[in-house]
Amino acid sequence: MDMKSEIENIIENSHDEIVKTVQDQLKQEIISSLTYNFRDDISKIVSDYVKNNMTDDIKKILDIEKPNMLTEIQKSCTTIAAEIGKTMVETATKNISSSYDAEQIIKKIFN
Repeated sequence: MDMKSEIENIIENSHDEIVKTVQDQLKQEIISSLTYNFRDDISKIVSDYVKNNMTDDIKKILDIEKPNMLTEIQKSCTTIAAEIGKTMVETATKNISSSYDAEQIIKKIFN
């Protein structure tokens, strides 16, 4: 059997599967295209819905959770401040060490 015949045989035997795969891919392409083309419209609709129908509920939830949020913010601030302090000490230590090394080298060169 030659190559052309083999390809035709594969296509003939897989016809239904090929058609189904092409249909599935076309559906996905259509969905992707619609999603891409209408995403701004959809985002606006969702945003408007949330603004008009859920804002008060969200504010109530935030009011209830405010103490927990503040506690977590305080913990984060403390952790961040500690990391900044640690980095500053490490940098200062390196700078002092480099400065001391440079001073010793200069003394040895000129003495």
